[in-house]
Amino acid sequence: SKDLIVAEEIFQYSLEVYPEGKESYLGMGLVRRAQGQLENAKLMIEKALEIDPGFSLAKRWLQRLKK
Repeated sequence: SKDLIVAEEIFQYSLEVYPEGKESYLGMGLVRRAQGQLENAKLMIEKALEIDPGFSLAKRWLQRLKK
């Protein structure tokens, strides 16, 4: 959908400007999930957790993806 494309562009830009943005990796992971790219979604969310291992929202989404 158009909204997913816009969201993807925003998160991509955000990661280019601030590559340590854990929220942007989570957001990109959720966009990938919505696009049906589950492996890529996991990679993005895992990257958010590499930046901040205590990022509880990312942990919860990763658990959902592993079900």
